[in-house]
Amino acid sequence: MDLSQRGKLRVTGEDRVKWLQSVISNDILPLAPGQGTYSSLLTHKGKMVTYFRVYQLGEALMLEDVGEIGDVTHSALRKFLLFGTKAKMENCAETWGLLLISGPKAPELVHAAFGTEPSSLKPLSFVPVDIDGHAGMLIRTEETGETDVEILLPADGLKAAWDRCWSHGEPFGLRPFGAHALESLRVEAGFPKAGPDLNESIVPP
Repeated sequence: MDLSQRGKLRVTGEDRVKWLQSVISNDILPLAPGQGTYSSLLTHKGKMVTYFRVYQLGEALMLEDVGEIGDVTHSALRKFLLFGTKAKMENCAETWGLLLISGPKAPELVHAAFGTEPSSLKPLSFVPVDIDGHAGMLIRTEETGETDVEILLPADGLKAAWDRCWSHGEPFGLRPFGAHALESLRVEAGFPKAGPDLNESIVPP
Protein backbone atom coordinates (compact mmCIF):
# COMPACT_ATOMS: atom_id res chain seq x y z
CA MET A 1 0.00 0.00 0.00
CA ASP A 2 1.26 3.47 -0.89
CA LEU A 3 1.28 5.74 2.19
CA SER A 4 3.29 8.53 0.55
CA GLN A 5 0.57 11.06 1.38
CA ARG A 6 1.61 11.00 5.03
CA GLY A 7 3.55 13.91 6.45
CA LYS A 8 7.30 13.36 6.68
CA LEU A 9 9.94 15.70 8.11
CA ARG A 10 13.73 15.51 8.17
CA VAL A 11 15.57 17.42 10.90
CA THR A 12 19.29 18.12 10.58
CA GLY A 13 21.85 20.38 12.21
CA GLU A 14 24.02 20.40 15.32
CA ASP A 15 21.08 21.06 17.67
CA ARG A 16 18.59 18.70 15.99
CA VAL A 17 18.16 16.32 18.95
CA LYS A 18 18.35 19.02 21.62
CA TRP A 19 15.80 21.19 19.81
CA LEU A 20 13.29 18.42 19.08
CA GLN A 21 13.66 17.02 22.60
CA SER A 22 12.69 20.44 23.97
CA VAL A 23 9.37 20.67 22.13
CA ILE A 24 7.90 17.15 21.87
CA SER A 25 6.41 14.88 24.52
CA ASN A 26 8.66 11.81 24.45
CA ASP A 27 12.30 11.30 25.35
CA ILE A 28 14.40 10.84 22.21
CA LEU A 29 17.83 11.21 23.84
CA PRO A 30 18.27 7.43 24.38
CA LEU A 31 17.58 6.59 20.72
CA ALA A 32 20.52 5.04 18.90
CA PRO A 33 20.80 5.06 15.10
CA GLY A 34 18.33 2.50 13.76
CA GLN A 35 15.79 3.07 16.54
CA GLY A 36 12.51 4.97 16.68
CA THR A 37 9.75 5.93 19.06
CA TYR A 38 6.29 7.46 19.14
CA SER A 39 5.89 11.06 20.23
CA SER A 40 3.54 14.01 20.01
CA LEU A 41 3.30 17.77 20.20
CA LEU A 42 0.98 19.06 22.91
CA THR A 43 -0.64 22.39 23.70
CA HIS A 44 0.26 24.19 26.94
CA LYS A 45 -2.81 22.48 28.43
CA GLY A 46 -1.58 19.03 27.46
CA LYS A 47 -3.96 18.55 24.53
CA MET A 48 -2.81 16.67 21.45
CA VAL A 49 -1.81 18.72 18.39
CA THR A 50 -0.12 16.00 16.35
CA TYR A 51 1.15 12.42 16.73
CA PHE A 52 4.13 10.97 14.91
CA ARG A 53 7.06 8.57 14.92
CA VAL A 54 10.64 9.76 15.34
CA TYR A 55 13.48 7.79 13.74
CA GLN A 56 17.14 8.33 14.67
CA LEU A 57 19.25 8.16 11.50
CA GLY A 58 22.47 9.34 13.12
CA GLU A 59 23.10 12.34 10.90
CA ALA A 60 19.43 13.35 10.99
CA LEU A 61 16.04 12.67 12.56
CA MET A 62 13.08 11.61 10.43
CA LEU A 63 9.49 12.17 11.55
CA GLU A 64 6.53 10.28 10.08
CA ASP A 65 2.93 11.19 10.88
CA VAL A 66 0.78 8.38 12.29
CA GLY A 67 -2.27 9.16 10.17
CA GLU A 68 -3.06 11.44 7.26
CA ILE A 69 -3.25 14.95 8.74
CA GLY A 70 -1.78 17.08 6.00
CA ASP A 71 0.70 19.79 6.97
CA VAL A 72 -0.21 19.90 10.68
CA THR A 73 3.07 18.56 12.10
CA HIS A 74 5.28 20.75 9.91
CA SER A 75 3.23 23.87 10.59
CA ALA A 76 3.13 23.23 14.34
CA LEU A 77 6.82 22.44 14.81
CA ARG A 78 8.24 25.24 12.69
CA LYS A 79 6.77 27.78 15.14
CA PHE A 80 9.34 26.54 17.67
CA LEU A 81 12.30 26.70 15.29
CA LEU A 82 13.62 30.01 16.59
CA PHE A 83 16.31 32.19 15.04
CA GLY A 84 19.76 31.02 16.12
CA THR A 85 18.76 27.40 16.64
CA LYS A 86 21.29 25.17 14.92
CA ALA A 87 18.68 22.90 13.42
CA LYS A 88 16.92 22.77 10.07
CA MET A 89 13.62 21.11 9.25
CA GLU A 90 12.83 19.89 5.74
CA ASN A 91 9.28 19.09 4.70
CA CYS A 92 9.60 15.74 2.88
CA ALA A 93 5.89 15.15 2.30
CA GLU A 94 6.31 15.21 -1.48
CA THR A 95 9.99 14.38 -1.88
CA TRP A 96 9.94 11.08 0.07
CA GLY A 97 7.72 8.09 -0.63
CA LEU A 98 6.36 5.44 1.75
CA LEU A 99 5.20 1.88 1.06
CA LEU A 100 3.53 -0.48 3.55
CA ILE A 101 3.75 -4.27 3.28
CA SER A 102 1.57 -6.16 5.76
CA GLY A 103 0.73 -9.74 6.60
CA PRO A 104 2.30 -12.90 8.05
CA LYS A 105 4.42 -13.38 4.93
CA ALA A 106 5.61 -9.77 4.75
CA PRO A 107 9.10 -10.59 6.16
CA GLU A 108 9.59 -13.35 3.59
CA LEU A 109 8.55 -11.08 0.73
CA VAL A 110 10.77 -8.25 1.95
CA HIS A 111 13.73 -10.62 2.21
CA ALA A 112 13.14 -11.94 -1.30
CA ALA A 113 12.68 -8.49 -2.83
CA PHE A 114 15.28 -6.46 -0.93
CA GLY A 115 17.68 -8.97 0.62
CA THR A 116 16.93 -7.82 4.16
CA GLU A 117 15.29 -9.88 6.91
CA PRO A 118 13.00 -7.68 9.05
CA SER A 119 11.70 -10.37 11.43
CA SER A 120 14.36 -9.65 14.05
CA LEU A 121 13.59 -5.92 14.13
CA LYS A 122 11.69 -4.56 17.11
CA PRO A 123 8.74 -2.22 16.42
CA LEU A 124 9.94 1.15 15.08
CA SER A 125 13.46 -0.17 14.50
CA PHE A 126 14.87 0.06 11.00
CA VAL A 127 17.81 -0.79 8.77
CA PRO A 128 19.15 1.04 5.72
CA VAL A 129 18.22 -0.36 2.34
CA ASP A 130 19.48 0.42 -1.16
CA ILE A 131 16.95 0.07 -3.96
CA ASP A 132 18.51 0.57 -7.38
CA GLY A 133 20.77 3.30 -6.05
CA HIS A 134 18.12 4.96 -3.88
CA ALA A 135 19.07 4.98 -0.18
CA GLY A 136 16.08 4.38 2.06
CA MET A 137 14.90 2.84 5.32
CA LEU A 138 13.20 -0.50 5.94
CA ILE A 139 11.13 -0.07 9.11
CA ARG A 140 9.22 -2.51 11.32
CA THR A 141 6.03 -0.60 12.15
CA GLU A 142 2.61 -1.07 13.74
CA GLU A 143 -0.32 -0.45 11.42
CA THR A 144 -2.59 -3.49 11.09
CA GLY A 145 -1.91 -5.92 13.93
CA GLU A 146 -0.11 -8.18 11.46
CA THR A 147 3.60 -8.02 10.63
CA ASP A 148 4.01 -4.54 9.14
CA VAL A 149 7.05 -3.33 7.22
CA GLU A 150 7.43 0.14 5.73
CA ILE A 151 9.86 1.25 3.07
CA LEU A 152 10.68 4.95 3.36
CA LEU A 153 12.82 6.40 0.58
CA PRO A 154 13.17 9.37 -1.78
CA ALA A 155 10.16 9.62 -4.07
CA ASP A 156 12.17 9.01 -7.23
CA GLY A 157 12.91 5.50 -5.94
CA LEU A 158 9.30 4.67 -5.13
CA LYS A 159 8.53 3.00 -8.46
CA ALA A 160 11.62 0.79 -8.18
CA ALA A 161 10.54 -0.35 -4.70
CA TRP A 162 6.97 -0.94 -5.87
CA ASP A 163 8.12 -2.93 -8.91
CA ARG A 164 10.42 -5.10 -6.81
CA CYS A 165 7.58 -5.98 -4.45
CA TRP A 166 5.34 -7.06 -7.29
CA SER A 167 8.05 -8.93 -9.19
CA HIS A 168 8.66 -11.10 -6.10
CA GLY A 169 5.15 -11.07 -4.68
CA GLU A 170 3.30 -13.93 -6.37
CA PRO A 171 4.77 -16.81 -4.30
CA PHE A 172 3.73 -14.96 -1.14
CA GLY A 173 0.19 -14.17 -2.28
CA LEU A 174 0.80 -10.42 -2.55
CA ARG A 175 -2.39 -8.42 -3.03
CA PRO A 176 -3.07 -4.68 -3.02
CA PHE A 177 -5.21 -3.17 -0.27
CA GLY A 178 -6.60 0.30 0.26
CA ALA A 179 -7.37 2.90 2.88
CA HIS A 180 -10.66 1.35 4.03
CA ALA A 181 -9.06 -2.04 4.65
CA LEU A 182 -6.15 -0.42 6.48
CA GLU A 183 -8.52 1.57 8.67
CA SER A 184 -10.54 -1.53 9.58
CA LEU A 185 -7.41 -3.47 10.50
CA ARG A 186 -6.01 -0.55 12.51
CA VAL A 187 -9.19 -0.14 14.54
CA GLU A 188 -9.43 -3.89 15.14
CA ALA A 189 -5.80 -3.93 16.35
CA GLY A 190 -6.39 -0.91 18.62
CA PHE A 191 -3.68 1.35 17.18
CA PRO A 192 -4.48 5.08 17.53
CA LYS A 193 -3.69 7.64 14.87
CA ALA A 194 -3.68 11.41 14.60
CA GLY A 195 -7.01 12.90 13.58
CA PRO A 196 -9.92 10.66 14.63
CA ASP A 197 -8.31 9.21 17.77
CA LEU A 198 -5.77 11.81 18.86
CA ASN A 199 -6.60 15.50 18.59
CA GLU A 200 -7.13 18.59 20.74
CA SER A 201 -10.56 17.34 21.82
CA ILE A 202 -9.32 13.95 23.03
CA VAL A 203 -6.85 13.63 25.91
CA PRO A 204 -5.10 10.22 25.93
CA PRO A 205 -5.31 8.31 29.24
